[in-house]
Amino acid sequence: MGYLGCVCPRPRLVGPVGPEPQTSARRLGCVYPRPHSAGHALGNGPACPPAHHRGQGLLLPSGADAAYTLAEVYGPGLDAFIAKMNAVARLLGMTRTHFSNFDGLPWPTGYSTYSTPADLIKLGRFAMTSAVFRSIVDRRSYRVAAGSGHHAYFWLNLNPLLGVYPGAIGIKTGYTPAAGHCLLFEVTRGSRSFIGVTLDSPGVGTTVNGADATRMLNWAFSLRGH
Repeated sequence: MGYLGCVCPRPRLVGPVGPEPQTSARRLGCVYPRPHSAGHALGNGPACPPAHHRGQGLLLPSGADAAYTLAEVYGPGLDAFIAKMNAVARLLGMTRTHFSNFDGLPWPTGYSTYSTPADLIKLGRFAMTSAVFRSIVDRRSYRVAAGSGHHAYFWLNLNPLLGVYPGAIGIKTGYTPAAGHCLLFEVTRGSRSFIGVTLDSPGVGTTVNGADATRMLNWAFSLRGH
């Protein structure tokens, strides 16, 4: 597997892959209490869908409310979950990464959570060894039928490479005002695979585009013997 660097116009530590800010609201059943803007996947309803569905809501549409419910359960509690995130980062050798929040959003400050391109590639490599994780981030969309205590859901993957760049299989978009447009990505064609990351790429609004990642991948696949 090849490893691609980072397109990062401002050479500094930047916040990594967090959910794109969208409309903030207090949700019934799946309550996401913090008053800053955040992506919401679960919507209004008396109860959350089961945990295996919430993973899709977390990773495809960047649902910060899904992150909240999963952190509460698997911490258990937010502080314990954040501690586990930082413990895994240390285990993976991500020496220039720190998580201050469970959902990647800029809290308590825009730079409290930070990482580097090298660390994010380490995280991406590790995450993609999980068949379950790979099967989620490779999906272009996911539908949940209405069930006991929750309504139906339909989520689109925000990754701009999926279905557009041949061989794209993940991984995750992100945006905060401090970090800008971020994309951790992997593409596989035959026996050749490349994983890379772009941070603070040019873009308009909060929707992450894949222009820089596309240029990097085109260059990588043009090299012979790699």
